[in-house]
Amino acid sequence: MQKKSLETLIYSAVGVVIMAVIVVGFNILTAPVHKRVDLTREKAYTLSAGTKAILAKLDTPVKIRYYCTQPENATPDTVFLKGYAKEVEDLLAEYQQAAHGKLIIQKFDPQPNSDAEDSAGLDGIEPQSLRGGEKFYLGLAVSQL
Repeated sequence: MQKKSLETLIYSAVGVVIMAVIVVGFNILTAPVHKRVDLTREKAYTLSAGTKAILAKLDTPVKIRYYCTQPENATPDTVFLKGYAKEVEDLLAEYQQAAHGKLIIQKFDPQPNSDAEDSAGLDGIEPQSLRGGEKFYLGLAVSQL
């Protein structure tokens, strides 16, 4: 009986190791491929054909300055806003990929009394006050050279 349970344990351990090797190998092989799959029914995370066409036809570089505060202390408001900001970042990354190098994205974290905060003010991005009195920046400035 001991031999059978030891054999089962060895087969299980070998199976787990083989699965881990397969998963790691798959990730290594597919890492260079940046392809997203949108599995939502309404294709909520897929760029429309019109958007792709516009981005593909850009003839001069377009620069997007993305301002998003990265607060150190997590409050319910900042957690929600950081989640929304991550969605915006993902969308900008999709735009950048579809623009084939013609879209330049710069990310700024406008902390108080910083150059990024001054830049946000010059671009017309105003801070929003949260319940705790802290300021939160979330905005875009677009320019074409």
